[in-house]
Amino acid sequence: MLSSRGVSARTRSFQRCVAALAVCAAACAQGNPDEPDGAVTDVVTEVDAAKADAPDVPSPADAPDVVDAPSTLDIPDVPSPVDVPDVSVPDEAAVDAGPSCAFAMCGDRCVDTATDPRNCGACGNDCGALPGVDPSRVACRAGACDVASACLAGRAHCSTNPADGCEADVTTASRCGSCSTACTGDSPVCGPSAGGRYACQSGCVAPTSTRCGSTCVDTTSDIVHCGACGRACAPATGGVPTCAASVCGVRCVSGYHSCGGVCASNASVDTCGAACAPCPAPLNGSATCDGTACGFACNAGFHRCGSACASDTSPSTCGASCSPCTAPTNATPTCDGTACGFACNSGFTRMGSACVAIAAPRLVAPLSTAFVTSRRPTLRWALAAGTDGAQVDLCRDRACAMVTATLNATGSSVTPSTDINAGLVYWRVRGAVGASRGTANSPVWQFTVLARGASVDTSWGTALDVNGDGYSDLAVGQPQVGGQPGRAFVFHGSASGASRTASASLTGPDGSGLHYFGYSVASAGDVNGDGYADVVVGATDAASDGRAYVYLGGPSGLALEPSVVLTPPSGARSFGASVSGAGDVDGDGFSDVVVGAPGPAGGATNTAVIFYGSASSPLGGRSAALTWVASGATASERQNQRLGETVSSVGDVNGDGFADVEVGMPSVTSAILPGVVVFRGARGGVVTTAEWLLREDTARVGTDFGASLAP
Repeated sequence: MLSSRGVSARTRSFQRCVAALAVCAAACAQGNPDEPDGAVTDVVTEVDAAKADAPDVPSPADAPDVVDAPSTLDIPDVPSPVDVPDVSVPDEAAVDAGPSCAFAMCGDRCVDTATDPRNCGACGNDCGALPGVDPSRVACRAGACDVASACLAGRAHCSTNPADGCEADVTTASRCGSCSTACTGDSPVCGPSAGGRYACQSGCVAPTSTRCGSTCVDTTSDIVHCGACGRACAPATGGVPTCAASVCGVRCVSGYHSCGGVCASNASVDTCGAACAPCPAPLNGSATCDGTACGFACNAGFHRCGSACASDTSPSTCGASCSPCTAPTNATPTCDGTACGFACNSGFTRMGSACVAIAAPRLVAPLSTAFVTSRRPTLRWALAAGTDGAQVDLCRDRACAMVTATLNATGSSVTPSTDINAGLVYWRVRGAVGASRGTANSPVWQFTVLARGASVDTSWGTALDVNGDGYSDLAVGQPQVGGQPGRAFVFHGSASGASRTASASLTGPDGSGLHYFGYSVASAGDVNGDGYADVVVGATDAASDGRAYVYLGGPSGLALEPSVVLTPPSGARSFGASVSGAGDVDGDGFSDVVVGAPGPAGGATNTAVIFYGSASSPLGGRSAALTWVASGATASERQNQRLGETVSSVGDVNGDGFADVEVGMPSVTSAILPGVVVFRGARGGVVTTAEWLLREDTARVGTDFGASLAP
């Protein structure tokens, strides 16, 4: 029989080994969470089975001495189940429980109630029997059941008493998966989760798998919760909001189409029809859209011409027309917004449906080369047809390169508002129609302003300036030269005085006879109105009864051939014995000429003849014979009165605006006293009846009173 000491040693060694295995198994369960919960339990279970199945301990006599096992046993990792050595353990009940069991004897077993889950803290206190626990995973630590990792799915230990086990149901919304987790908000439902656990869930299933508030929605297509709860797709004008693949979009309704993610109106000019670009519009037009195609409407005052908006008032597209207005020559088309018209160009005036040049007026007074009595002479002209006024230039030179004043006038005359400087003045006029001024100038005339003006506004005389250079020229007659035909000469004036050499030498055109060409010579004034002084030369014996020749002045001087040959009236003799410019006796603006025909004593008619100037036929047209008959004188006596021996212009002796002429009558008959007869000018022509008869204070026969005259 084994000694009490030997049995106890073996028993204690075995018990210590089993206890160490149990502690190791528990430690492994605590320290290796990846180990299956059943592994430790299996180890413990196997150990318990080994103890139960241990063979009877041999009798003490047969048993060899057993050396006490060390108190600390190194146990290698042993896979479950644990191989327990086949060691016979004596029946605990039969073993002296005294000092041989280091833990507690529970029945016939010596257990460590500090770690034994079946006898945890006390024999029979089985942790695996606690509510809601998995026995295979329960543990006992420090004599208390540890169920933290042993709760069945859906159960949890929530009390402070370990004896309550996994008393709490954690599958409800108030406790879901843990003691302190309550399901609220978007996850109000508690349900199974991964690893057999429970977790708060939305409670929603596909396709409405997302809970937003109290509603399960499909955030991939819900327009109120598109992609996330509360992310609403905004309403769109002309469209219905959509949600696809968690992205908001829009579906356009009828009458709208998509342009860059927004719905655009089919009728908008910015997105007409199916377009996403604005409708174009021409200048002065506005874009339109009929819901299908773009168009345009022209603004007020414009109308459509092709693809453009044309002005109603443009001559190119007048009114509603797309064709240009036409205009006559020298005119510009116009448009009043409804109908075409035309306006004559500058310098032209309208006559019917045509535009004609605004003709220059014809100058009337003062005559070119005349002397004026006033520092503010009245300038007169005859208006051209269709004109109502004129524009006057006063110039320092004949070319009017230096204009000193420009006067605008309505009607046919103008008087300067200020004095004109003394000296030679050139002037010209242009016609006017209303505010339109012609471009055609009249011929340039000249007059001389005296240093001291008179109260009477008139003109008189003429300055011989055949080339219009502003210098007076001289004319000299030479009736005969050694039996040769006579001649006449013109010497030009200049800044240095009269030329020593004749600028023009005139020869009588009637052959080589002694015709006394040059018997008389004088300035004729400006007989054709071109602004240049002309010359008249008398030849008393030309063609037997006499002739007078008129030579026209011009820019280059006097013409060498006569422009007209003046002839006497029937019965007159010695025609050309006297010649003179008469001034403008009829007021038509052309200088007239007076020629005397005193006739030889005994038998001839004595007279003087006025020849009227004109533009078309200077002095070759109208004429008027001047006569005077002494009261009571016989025909024979009248023939010897020598009327016309001398002639001259006297200017405007009565200030009526018409030039007057004087005719000398140095009578050689005792019946008629010598004298000077004055004939008055008038509109339409000279008054052929003598206006005044001048004689010396003591009239005497044979005194030759009137043998020479001057204005």
